[in-house]
Amino acid sequence: MPIMDGLEATRTIRQAEALSLASPLPIIAMTAGATDDDQKHCLEAGMTGFVTKPIRFPDLLRQLMQVETSPSRVNFDKAVEPANIVLSPAEAETQIEIDWDGLNRLTRGRPDMLRNLIVVVRKELSEELERMNGAIANSDASTIARAAHKLHGTVGYFGIATIKQSLIRLEKLAKVPEFRACEELVCQLKTQWRSVDNQLGESQLRLDE
Repeated sequence: MPIMDGLEATRTIRQAEALSLASPLPIIAMTAGATDDDQKHCLEAGMTGFVTKPIRFPDLLRQLMQVETSPSRVNFDKAVEPANIVLSPAEAETQIEIDWDGLNRLTRGRPDMLRNLIVVVRKELSEELERMNGAIANSDASTIARAAHKLHGTVGYFGIATIKQSLIRLEKLAKVPEFRACEELVCQLKTQWRSVDNQLGESQLRLDE
């Protein structure tokens, strides 16, 4: 960047905001530096997020979702402790509901952004559920916990409270670890996800028309 680098530019912006009592603007670093120190320096300068080059769309989208402050996001980030319960397949499917109004706010009413978000999340959820299956078979508790933590942040933006709570519970069970309970909960999640994936798939087809 001419005259000043991104760190100095961010500090200047934050100082101006503090003087004018303005709300902080989201600032996401896009840098070739991938070390912990690089990320620490960016965050200390006042940046909101951090993405390394080459930029991958899912990573960038996740950062954008994390700085989103819509009412939908705030509500679902305040998740209550999920109950110790495994639902029947019929119960799991009937309780699924997507917050389409929240999604439209998140994507600023842009069909192209909504479609891209749907594609990314459908792929990510399917892959991570399969990864969890393999981790359970190998008694790999850390992989289960990481995948569950990654996904409950993602599904929260869709307003899918039932799946979010199941993933939060799965992460806690994996840290014990309780592999039998994890296996039951992953089976439930796959049932829940089929219901959501069908809805997202139909929406994707409409957006592709």
